[in-house]
Amino acid sequence: MRSPAARASVAPPPTAAAATARFQRFQPPLAAITISPAPDFRLTAPSNHQPYTKFDLLTPKTFPEVRKLYLQPGWTPEFLSNTLLSPVCCEDFSGLVQKEMLVVAGGSEMLLGDIEQFVHKVQSLGGLSIQYHVEEDQPHCYPVLGLQDLAERGAGVIVPFIASMVGRV
Repeated sequence: MRSPAARASVAPPPTAAAATARFQRFQPPLAAITISPAPDFRLTAPSNHQPYTKFDLLTPKTFPEVRKLYLQPGWTPEFLSNTLLSPVCCEDFSGLVQKEMLVVAGGSEMLLGDIEQFVHKVQSLGGLSIQYHVEEDQPHCYPVLGLQDLAERGAGVIVPFIASMVGRV
């Protein structure tokens, strides 16, 4: 177990140049599927602050605790703008995947506003083809909650996407 002093000396986030150099050595995947992504850990979308959810796992009250699970001890608010943590802060999405990205979200999830901002930004910048599906009245990560009806709804979107990507190889 690390001492409190060792935990306090967290390495700074990688610079954009360092992240880019590391990414350039990486062969991007053919496609990507994101289910209820958290594309902006800053939670800047207005809908994130409304009583938006009917039965979501994430709420404005629980998200700060969930966010801590993803972050190293000693993080600063500025770190939340790091593109490796908040991809909505990226200025170029080209090369992220070879073909296309699927974004699946629940229509009642707290992160819907940030997801919509991310999808809109990717579409407006170009360089990455993206499909976006929102399942009305569903919570965060609805396709993987272990409920058969929700899993079937999610599979109805995800499986055809995978099949279309495999057909493009």
